This record gives sequence, structure tokens and C-alpha cells, in this order.
Amino acid sequence: MKLFSPPELRAPIPVEPLIELDEKIEVPRYKLTGGFQYADISNSEVGLSEMSDIIPGHYEGGLRLWECALDLTNYLKNIEIKGRVLELGCGHGLPGIYCLSRGAEVVFQDYNAAVLQLTTMNNVQINCPGKSAKYYAGAWQDMSILGKFDLILTSDSIYNTDYYPNLLQAINSTIKGECLVACKAYYFGVGGGSELFIREAQLWGLNANIVQVIQEPASIRHIISLRKS
Repeated sequence: MKLFSPPELRAPIPVEPLIELDEKIEVPRYKLTGGFQYADISNSEVGLSEMSDIIPGHYEGGLRLWECALDLTNYLKNIEIKGRVLELGCGHGLPGIYCLSRGAEVVFQDYNAAVLQLTTMNNVQINCPGKSAKYYAGAWQDMSILGKFDLILTSDSIYNTDYYPNLLQAINSTIKGECLVACKAYYFGVGGGSELFIREAQLWGLNANIVQVIQEPASIRHIISLRKS
């Protein structure tokens, strides 16, 4: 069964403006992880190859639940959540959903409108019934139109160094408190990683520190804290 026509995930994404969304697309199945339900959608159901996690410039993997999102969700359970929260490149949005469940005002952003409509919106509804959030589709850019945020979240978003300037522009234009970046120490075959990102963030005038290390046989993962200098 195809849920969404392929052009929606293959067409180039306009840089601006951000598009606010308010209508989700129903999905047939959910999975459970860490106490959260999330939409279970295969690539073939949206016209993508099962081998295509990412199509650079078109689709950035938001239908898959990436491990760093779970790292970040678990980390959030140990800190105070309050105020306004922005999740950049949210995909399934579990970190933002956790913050929403704790009473925060949450804005979700993803590159693809289809990802927000198929995954994020459905996940918010099933995990936080009765709560509302805002959703924006589009590329990372100056997002000052969204206002300032007490907490910014992003996970598995620094795999491609070409995206660092736009991601850091989005963070710099919206940060009031802290930004938490959950990532791998190094993304083999792609080139990005925590050390390169920290260097770039410092050039943008941000203090960057690794606040958690997750070490497993297959990978080393970090959570990085960014604050304005």
C-alpha cells in the first residue's frame, strides 16, 4: 500500500519560507519503544527504495527512527523541561514529544512536509492526546520568525558537513537557552561527526561541550550542549 506519492519526497525543498502545517495523514501501524508509540512506515509505502535512508537535498531520512533520537529522549528525563522547545529535523519527534508531555510549548521542524504529516503529527496525537504543537516544513535557515526558545533539540542531524552552516544559522537565530545535539562521534562514509561540528559551532560564537557519551560496540555517540557565548 502506498501512503504518499513519490514526488512529495523526491521534489527539491524550497529554502524559504517555512510552511506551517496542520493536517496529518493517517497511518495504519505503530510500534513501541521506550514507552512511546511511533508510526511504522516503510519506504516502499511512500514510493522510496528500501535501501534509501537519505536522498540528499530531497529526503533526509525522517521516516526512520534513528538511535540518537532515543539517546536524546533518555537524556531529557534527567533535566528540567520548561518554556518553549524547538526540535529541528525532528522526524518522528520523540524528544519533542517527551517535552510536550512535560508541559513545554513545542514546535517541530522537518525538511519534508510528508514526514511531519505521516510521522510527527501522528506520534504527537497518540502519545500526547489533547495536547497541541506547531509544525513547520522547510530547509534550515534563519528561523527568527519562530521566536526564541529555551531549549532546542536536534538528533542525527550533523552527518553531512555541508549542512552545518544552515543548521547553525537556524540554531543561532532561535536560541535563548540551550541547544542539545545528539549525534555519532563520526558518521562513516558521510564525513560529519561531533568534533567537526563542535569546531564549526565555536566559529559561530557558541560554547560547545559534550555532556554525555554513549559507548557501544558498534558506535560511540555524544550529546553536545550549545549555548551562546
